[in-house]
Amino acid sequence: MLSQVVPWQRITSRCFNSSRIVLLRNGSSSSSGGGEQQFDLVVIGSGPGGYVAAIKAAQLGLKTACVEKNATYGGTCLNVGCIPSKAMLHNSHLFH
Repeated sequence: MLSQVVPWQRITSRCFNSSRIVLLRNGSSSSSGGGEQQFDLVVIGSGPGGYVAAIKAAQLGLKTACVEKNATYGGTCLNVGCIPSKAMLHNSHLFH
């Protein structure tokens, strides 16, 4: 089983599902102090593939971290690509 250490000082975290999944994002230091956390699996990126992999790993019992470099989770598809574009196209057809 893979074990990964993530520096706590360089990330902000939010926990879901009784600490099975931790979403990590670049940002200010955590208010809970220093230290390190260990994970069975670290998923890089919270896009469509990343978050599904993190959820499945947590369902299988692994302590999982999903690391995202941007301010919002979901990747390009959710935030600027596929989904917002489709919503704007749909609204433009309604307006026209």
